[in-house]
Amino acid sequence: MVSDHAGGTSISGYEIVTSQPSDAPLFETGVGEAVCPSGKQPLGGGAEITPDVDSGNSPDSKLTWRGWYARMYNSGTMLRDEWITVYAICANVSS
Repeated sequence: MVSDHAGGTSISGYEIVTSQPSDAPLFETGVGEAVCPSGKQPLGGGAEITPDVDSGNSPDSKLTWRGWYARMYNSGTMLRDEWITVYAICANVSS
């Protein structure tokens, strides 16, 4: 458990939630969302593109009220489908 003694906020039950990989077909957009379990709040997150090569495609990701969301347009640089996997950092937060 982490506590903020000045503000009285505590964080416990930290976990990383991972989405299923989502297909980003050639010249299309792939989207994914990692959703925190009920009762837990998202603290941060990110996304990973596979195969792990420098395709020039980068995900646009952001915090949502229930987890972390990401999307990526496959510009076709590598002339193949790519996959996007989303991660959310979740925890119980109380004040």
